[in-house]
Amino acid sequence: MSVLLVAAGSAATFATLVASGRSRLWSPSTIFAAGWVAGLLIIVAFPKTDWSIGPSLGGTIHRYASIIAFVFLPLAVLAAARAAYPHSALGRFVVRALGVTSLAWFGVILTAVVLMLAGGEPWWRAIPLGLVERLMALNEVLAIGALTIGLCTAPAAEGATSRVPVSPAI
Repeated sequence: MSVLLVAAGSAATFATLVASGRSRLWSPSTIFAAGWVAGLLIIVAFPKTDWSIGPSLGGTIHRYASIIAFVFLPLAVLAAARAAYPHSALGRFVVRALGVTSLAWFGVILTAVVLMLAGGEPWWRAIPLGLVERLMALNEVLAIGALTIGLCTAPAAEGATSRVPVSPAI
């Protein structure tokens, strides 16, 4: 359920980026975000392989969807940083730092795979995989949150076609 909520929140964040006029519908940030959201939905639909039974088609689909999702979100965040924080160098820096560190967590997994291919122990035993996956997921949720904060605090672009009503401040 939580993965579905992250997917919905991510989709809403990037839809707001487009609706506020800060990004085009077909831009690198929205294309990568669509891959992230689709990857999350596929991850939910296809469970991990149960290695006590052996490899499975669903597990393979889950694994490839994970790769797509966990690479595309950092790329989407990096591409959207300027649009979310047009007037805040610090905000852009934070969002970009979260994007880069998200990729770095994925790099930890890739490093373990390379070491395994060079004759080391299996990659899923070479690192604390569950911990790395959780830290990567936390990092990516923080990146989406940082983008959302930027969308809520910075003024929309001129001529934006946002259909979200804004209530007056009390």
